[in-house]
Amino acid sequence: MSMILTAQAMQLKVGNATRKLVLLKLADNANDNGMCWPSYEYIADMCEVDRRTVMRHIKTLEEMGFVSIRTRKGEKGNSTNIYKLNLKGDILSPPSDTGSRGVVSEDHLPSDPMSPGISHRTSQLEPIKNKQKDSGEIESCFSRLWAMFPTKKSKKNSLAKFKSIVKAQSERPEVFTEMLCQDIESRVTNRQFGFDRLHLTTYLNQERWNDDHEINQSSIAQTSHATTGSQANRMEQHNAELLARYGHTAAPSGYPNLTPEYGGLDPSEVCGGLRSEVDLQGTTIDLDTSDFYNVSG
Repeated sequence: MSMILTAQAMQLKVGNATRKLVLLKLADNANDNGMCWPSYEYIADMCEVDRRTVMRHIKTLEEMGFVSIRTRKGEKGNSTNIYKLNLKGDILSPPSDTGSRGVVSEDHLPSDPMSPGISHRTSQLEPIKNKQKDSGEIESCFSRLWAMFPTKKSKKNSLAKFKSIVKAQSERPEVFTEMLCQDIESRVTNRQFGFDRLHLTTYLNQERWNDDHEINQSSIAQTSHATTGSQANRMEQHNAELLARYGHTAAPSGYPNLTPEYGGLDPSEVCGGLRSEVDLQGTTIDLDTSDFYNVSG
């Protein structure tokens, strides 16, 4: 354990309380050269957070330049992360000076420890104030999320889970809330199956915003029905045009032709005009009773 690195880590601003705790744990495990190799599980257990949170914060610390990571291969094919802490700066005096001053101030000059004590107490007031401010901001974001979510149940549990997730996030609460609201709006619009019965607590606990977006079958059926209705309207319009052009002899589109085919001729000229042919020749056929074959006997 390196006391110097731990003290340096205490003075740094990393933008997140959990991230600061992870950095302190790395410093607590580091030697005087800033080297350490604790596992994700060990850090997660010591900081009382989950493994993914530790991985995310270590990656952010690496991006900020406080930690550099290299991988060491083991004999059995496994790998271990080797961390090198880079906490350089004029934050503290050299180790020898600090050690001597610490002994004198603590053991021989009771008045000196009081000043750091007052300073330490003052420094603790500001985070509390900021924490209260952040709490109001988080509750405001939750109110927006609660209004957007379709199921209104277990509000207290949902708020507690939302706070824990937001505090572990590196991004601002407004950005995270906006992402959730857009995801919820999309799933509600698409009528995703079962989403209208999902509780917000379950949505947050299971991180359901990472699920694939699905389109409900009812939405597909509505789209198909709308398409069919549009085709039916076009068919009716076409039938109206046929009726206006050809009259009652036109067979409606989309329906079987059950009417006799007149060929567009006058009704008196049915079957090729046979009736008019007979009239033009002036021939009359007169059949009497003798012309019929009697089948009764």
